[in-house]
Amino acid sequence: MSNDPLSSNDPLSSNDPLSSNPPLFSIDQVRFDGQGLVPCIVQEWNGGEVLMLAYMNRDSLEKTLETGTTWFWSRSRQSLWNKGETSGNVQRVRQLRLDCDGDTILALVEQTGPACHTGSATCFTDRPLGAPDSFAAKPGVKRPVETGAKGPGIEAPAHPGRYAGSRRPGVPTPPFLALPDLYATLISRRGAPPESSYTARLFASGPSAIGAKVTEEAGEVVEAAESGDRAHTIYETGDVLYHLLVLLARLDITLSEVWEELDRRKG
Repeated sequence: MSNDPLSSNDPLSSNDPLSSNPPLFSIDQVRFDGQGLVPCIVQEWNGGEVLMLAYMNRDSLEKTLETGTTWFWSRSRQSLWNKGETSGNVQRVRQLRLDCDGDTILALVEQTGPACHTGSATCFTDRPLGAPDSFAAKPGVKRPVETGAKGPGIEAPAHPGRYAGSRRPGVPTPPFLALPDLYATLISRRGAPPESSYTARLFASGPSAIGAKVTEEAGEVVEAAESGDRAHTIYETGDVLYHLLVLLARLDITLSEVWEELDRRKG
């Protein structure tokens, strides 16, 4: 497409709330407890699944940084252990994040094989507390409304940066956050003046015009695929997803609603 909304022609500006980032942390900022430990939540980089919870001390954190795989402190054996050292189910670290209080670490990893010693993909597999839909059915609990600029269905204050923890230049966004992150960006621009960006002009053009762009870009994906050009197919797919998310945001359709529809079709 000639006017690529994802290129430098329409960047996230310096005053865009999604472009701000917390500073990188150092080991000295980690608040280890009285036993010299800090909990580490391990999450899958690609799919977003929460894999396990373990504990690190300073030595294991340093070895994690040194080797690029997760190391923990075994409280039962009182020794360091490298996840997957014997099973082969290693965790390649993609990012480490420190929480706002400095007393919990999040490790985003690429998991090889199952994460749990039982052979399950995660340590939190199929053991819900209560019925699976018990919380969804609670009376008086409303679905959170997507936040952003004023418009139909927008009831909460804008906070589009909730998915933007890795907007720092050179620090990639985990794949499982890519679509929510982009959707949040779009929501933040929904009420912006049309002249401010390509995205704002799309919103102002209305559903029919946006839908026409979705159709156009989908055709370009097919053309790229038929030509056997893998890189161009990926590029054009990005354009389709972008315009489709603009259309969803314009119609006040959230990603959660789409995921629920896909989940309903299982089986």
